[in-house]
Amino acid sequence: MFRLLNRVFLIVTGFLATFIACSFVLSVVSVPAEQAQCGQKTTIYLQYSLVHADFAIPSNVLSGETRREVSLKHHPSLGDPDFIVFGLGDRDIYINTPVWADLKARYAAKALFLPSDRAIHVEPAFGVYEKWIPLEICDYQVKALEDYIRASFSRDEKGNIKEMTGLTYTGYDKFYEADGIYTMFNSCNNWANGGLKAAGVKAPIWSPFAQGVIYHAKRHKPPSDPEMSSRLMVTPD
Repeated sequence: MFRLLNRVFLIVTGFLATFIACSFVLSVVSVPAEQAQCGQKTTIYLQYSLVHADFAIPSNVLSGETRREVSLKHHPSLGDPDFIVFGLGDRDIYINTPVWADLKARYAAKALFLPSDRAIHVEPAFGVYEKWIPLEICDYQVKALEDYIRASFSRDEKGNIKEMTGLTYTGYDKFYEADGIYTMFNSCNNWANGGLKAAGVKAPIWSPFAQGVIYHAKRHKPPSDPEMSSRLMVTPD
């Protein structure tokens, strides 16, 4: 029994060490970013903590269909939100962890080692927070990111997104069922990383942890102006 336990310990330790090493290497190396050019640009934001990253998108650039489907409540004093924040994560952690200080070891262990259901958290924001990372991108890149987010929602036979009724942190946010399975290889931060890739923004090859997504987002270069580029290409007579 002792030899068996020792062998299991060595296997688990080796697996975790390999996982962390691969996570670090693949988080540092980026996929090629699109050389975007456009005159009309929009600034979206990456909302992040030490363990999680979300997208904050200006409400007025989202499609009417997306705003109608998530239909966040009107705030009596703040009005309609300036931004709608989308995040995806492990369903049980979302439900049982209103703030990260509430995270319990059993939920974290389950999310890491056992496949589980995913959920999408949608919340309003009434201004830009100090620690948000700005990402200036073209309008068509915003549309690509919105399409990526919309494709993550689980839908019923009629095509409606599935709200997890009765679940809220503040009364103004909502939870929805998400397609796919949550695993340590397909984490919340991999979802955020996939959104950056869908938008053609510089992103790591693979990043199960928030640090890789944050690292590359902070080094994002805004799209160039095609008119300015054409001027630079003209040589004087």
